[in-house]
Amino acid sequence: RAYLRAFAKVESDPGILLTWLNNELVADLDLVHYVTLVLARLNPGENTLDYASAGHLPTYLLDRQGDVRHVLDSTGIPLGLMRDYQYSNGNSVKLEAGDILFFLTDGISEAQAPDETEFGFDPALEIVKRFRKQPAKKIMEQLYQAVRSFSQNKPQEDDITAIICKVDSAKQSTNLDQ
Repeated sequence: RAYLRAFAKVESDPGILLTWLNNELVADLDLVHYVTLVLARLNPGENTLDYASAGHLPTYLLDRQGDVRHVLDSTGIPLGLMRDYQYSNGNSVKLEAGDILFFLTDGISEAQAPDETEFGFDPALEIVKRFRKQPAKKIMEQLYQAVRSFSQNKPQEDDITAIICKVDSAKQSTNLDQ
């Protein structure tokens, strides 16, 4: 985090930032550790999103009806694996009133029921769609409850982390809630 914060003070391009961060992490990590990361830059004045992703799960952009409008796939390998790897940005995305950006970690998609079936992406997306008109905090609460219920409250094996970013339809601005 310290590297990323320092680099972000002098550069805003997500692909360049991931490239710099990767080179530092290659030197710091051993051969079995790595980091996945989505780095997104929101421009509320233009309602656009630029991003780069280092081996992380997809990020989803849902429209005002709750349908997936874009899947923001990874643009590179996980951080810390290969020196001098050049990360690129995904396509810039125009955000529209009512859109929802949904970032999640594998602690959600890979949460397991006692029979070892995984929660998956579709149920998570369905929850965001079903509660899309609620505040982001409420969507997050519903998602967390669904994951914990699915796993029948067995001990968590991983973090359950997501970010919901809603494009405000009234002000055409971007609000970020976790």
